[in-house]
Amino acid sequence: MNKFIHLRTKMQLNILQRILPDLTGDEYQAIKILTTQLRNTLYGNTTKFELAQLYDMNWRTLHKRIVLADGLLTELQEKYGYTKHRRYFLPAELSIIEKYLGTPPKKT
Repeated sequence: MNKFIHLRTKMQLNILQRILPDLTGDEYQAIKILTTQLRNTLYGNTTKFELAQLYDMNWRTLHKRIVLADGLLTELQEKYGYTKHRRYFLPAELSIIEKYLGTPPKKT
């Protein structure tokens, strides 16, 4: 990520996190989702939905393939504490998934 974009994203995240406690209702939920997305972008995390799109499948199908791939689920759980309820993958987890499932056809 470009250094300028990285710093700008960090500043945006800090500002949103400061105003979050003062919000309620729909505003709170919207800002909470936005801060999560910014944090994932900042640290290079990929959501399950985004990864499923790269593999050209539904996120549920992706989860089934992760479970059915021999040893993949075990390795993710042991090394990174992966659970099916987590909505994103760390960059290191993506390399493990690619090792078992192959490189996504839509990878840029």
